[in-house]
Amino acid sequence: MRWTLDRARFEEWKTHYYGLEGWDKSSGWPTTGTLGHLGLAVLGAIMANRFAAVVGETLPAAVREALPPDALAQLTSNPQALTYPDVLAALQEMLGQSGSQGAALVEQLMQSLQDSLANALSDVFLFAFAAVVVGFVLTLFLSEVPLRKTYQFDEDDAGSL
Repeated sequence: MRWTLDRARFEEWKTHYYGLEGWDKSSGWPTTGTLGHLGLAVLGAIMANRFAAVVGETLPAAVREALPPDALAQLTSNPQALTYPDVLAALQEMLGQSGSQGAALVEQLMQSLQDSLANALSDVFLFAFAAVVVGFVLTLFLSEVPLRKTYQFDEDDAGSL
């Protein structure tokens, strides 16, 4: 049994695949928007990793002991938890059960999370700045490639100038 490939159907599916991946359908290269999303994904991963590492280093021992391990893991893996009022209320409730120290523990936790986020964001900006500097330096070494070496005018076009 011999298999044949329908070229038109193949091209149709290839074009569909390129569209799903965010690539230019005619050339097969990633579009500027797709490359931008990939760059943001890299910066987001750097920020999340740095945030988790810094929270682990700077979180006071009293707060670490007062929080359940699953709540602590959720906080270190998701810096956006700082912006959710429900999450903040649940943290205040959990730490409020610690007695008179509850308010102080909430304040220490919030300060640690804010410092960790600021540290992670500064690392992201430094990484992005380094990437921009490298890109700028590389453009200095690019040779100029002329698009056209000769200029030819038709006699009809010369009269209209």
